[in-house]
Amino acid sequence: MGFKGDIGFNEYPSFGAELSYQRFFSPKTRLEADFGMRFYDYNPELKRLYPAWLIATSYQWRWPVGRTAGFYAGPALQFGRPYFWFGLGAQAGFDWQLDGPFQLSVDIRPTYSLWSGLDACLSLGLRYLL
Repeated sequence: MGFKGDIGFNEYPSFGAELSYQRFFSPKTRLEADFGMRFYDYNPELKRLYPAWLIATSYQWRWPVGRTAGFYAGPALQFGRPYFWFGLGAQAGFDWQLDGPFQLSVDIRPTYSLWSGLDACLSLGLRYLL
């Protein structure tokens, strides 16, 4: 593994997107930081979506599967608005390094907060390896 990090985005189907940065400490550990917008439905009768920004971070352990893929998991913290809330959770997923300097990933980040209870989002990611 000759790269030190990556930058890219995570997309939540129908819920929003995040800018993402990962910093590798070793081939098996990394820190991920995300900043993004998600959309929540506060009024089911009006079917209106309201935007909320969020900042999330997770520390991940990675277990390689072959030379170009791996599973990862670790604890996560998440902060967000429109009403200030703080969540604790985890993040787990699978990533693959494509030909060239790109990485694809799919993951889930279940988070619990007192404001919104349990929230879990599945995301698809594309990153450029630095």
